[in-house]
Amino acid sequence: MIRAISTNACKQILHDIVIPKAVQQRPISVTCICLARDEANERVVRDARKGIEYKPADAETSKRYLASKAYRETYGDDVVWKHYRRNFRGHIAPETRLTCVRKGFISTGNACPVCRDQYLCLSFENRDLLQQFLDPMTGECLPSKVTGLCQQQHKRLMFEVAKAQDYGYLEKYFPLRKYNYSEYYRMAGLTKEMLDAEAEEMMN
Repeated sequence: MIRAISTNACKQILHDIVIPKAVQQRPISVTCICLARDEANERVVRDARKGIEYKPADAETSKRYLASKAYRETYGDDVVWKHYRRNFRGHIAPETRLTCVRKGFISTGNACPVCRDQYLCLSFENRDLLQQFLDPMTGECLPSKVTGLCQQQHKRLMFEVAKAQDYGYLEKYFPLRKYNYSEYYRMAGLTKEMLDAEAEEMMN
């Protein structure tokens, strides 16, 4: 069996075992099967062991991706986090991890719905993607325990949603509150006719 070893190791073996001491004084050229390792290749190997490099797309590319055939084949008509499942012990879901990306590489085998798909960019311009993480009744961001986003992406989501509301890309919901002032009117000795007359005077 031929084993690939480094060039320095081959030279050392030839100097110690194969080549006699009388020949060791001459320069030799090693012509055996070696694993050529320069600095660039070693850097690539080390990076490959860290995981997948995280290079998220920009907002315009992400918007085109949401309208593409590849997105429909991957997610269909569902939101991007619907079929995502977290791995945890017990019945109560803990808080999501702090981040899925460390030093520019995805450091986990089960990244969150946004980190695992690098074409999903949380940006205030990407209105269609932001709406998938909003409650349709209140317009607020869904909790990270529901969507499965890591804490870093969840904080970015809240920031981009607030920015989109300020720029007018998303509607801002205000709770509708109705108050019953009848008890206050009764205690103040006011009647509906008196209030209507006072309102007409203010209008005039």
